[in-house]
Amino acid sequence: MKATQFLIYPLLLLILASSCGENIKQNEKDHPEQHESEAHDHSEVEHVEENPTQVELTPEQEKLAEIKVSPIQSRVLGDVLRVNGIIDVPPDNLVSISTSYGGKIKSTEMLEGSKVKKGQVLAVIENPDFILIQQQYLEAKSQLEFLKAEFERKELLYKEEVASQKSYQAAKAEYQSQAVRVNALAEQLKLIGYVPSQIRLGNIKSTVPIRSTIDGFVKSINVNVGKSIQPMEVLFELVDPRHQHVELTVYQQDANKIQPGQKVLFSISGENKMERTATVYLVGKAIDEEKSIKIHAHPDDEDDSALRAGAYVQALIETGSTSVPSVPDQAVVEFEEQHYVFIRSNSTQKPKSNYKMVPVKKGVSEGGFTEIHLIDKIGSDSIQVVSEGAYSLLGKLKNTEEEGEGHAH
Repeated sequence: MKATQFLIYPLLLLILASSCGENIKQNEKDHPEQHESEAHDHSEVEHVEENPTQVELTPEQEKLAEIKVSPIQSRVLGDVLRVNGIIDVPPDNLVSISTSYGGKIKSTEMLEGSKVKKGQVLAVIENPDFILIQQQYLEAKSQLEFLKAEFERKELLYKEEVASQKSYQAAKAEYQSQAVRVNALAEQLKLIGYVPSQIRLGNIKSTVPIRSTIDGFVKSINVNVGKSIQPMEVLFELVDPRHQHVELTVYQQDANKIQPGQKVLFSISGENKMERTATVYLVGKAIDEEKSIKIHAHPDDEDDSALRAGAYVQALIETGSTSVPSVPDQAVVEFEEQHYVFIRSNSTQKPKSNYKMVPVKKGVSEGGFTEIHLIDKIGSDSIQVVSEGAYSLLGKLKNTEEEGEGHAH
């Protein structure tokens, strides 16, 4: 009896297994779409498991995520001196415009920052006294012509011994005195802004244009239409930007670290990155009351339109000489206590781009850039690192992983 039971149990198990197999095959025939979907989900899980550090984006997705890439660059980081300063110009390039005579501003079209050319009209001044000076000049000039003719006549008579020496000398003295008066009035007209040779009867004016003496731009304006101005009052300040420099303040204890030729990274107030560069060309010798000295550096791009005299700057003076591979700060992401960067490569599924998250060792950070060293041996000369949008890629990658794990369950 027991032997018969041992034979029956295996036979029943075999029949059940066969029956289950047929049911599964029949289910696949009845529901082929469900089977294909499950197979596709399984394939996706395998794909995620094979590439847990890569994500692919279409051009539209890249634009939406504002992805930008840049190469790894060598920069001097860490061995730097952080200082502040301003954009300045030499005294010869900063011009104050004033007038020797007072008056009232009749018109001006200038705005701060306006570009000007040498000889361009900055404003028009009106003063009734200008009429009087022109009148005196024309009268003196007319009298000079009469006295000149009289002097020449007396000179001729004196040479012919017809006129006395006394009358000749009197005519000469009166003529020379009038010439001095005419010249003096002509110089006054020049100071006002008139050209004496252009003043004629019927052309007397009560206004005079104030003109720019340099090519440059307007730094400041101290007048408005209708304002009364005093003699020698500064009306405009003009700047010739051709020789702008970065003037930095360094404390006495750090002065020995600075030498001509050192590189400077700087940013203008309001900027987040120090991307502008300059070179130290002069180290001041005088120590001011705050125990600091002035350092002058030439911008490498003197035509930079963003540079304005008087603008506040923050700067890093590179006092060392060791260059390290670096990327923008926002290119480095942190996940599970490890730092990464994303490297872009061409995808096999064009036009998509492939982004791979690779681990890096993070170094010092200065001026918006961070030192990195690739842990995996990858040639860093030609690779393109995601400089903006790295955390968007990290979020998409981790979301994809979580979806893959959900399918696996």
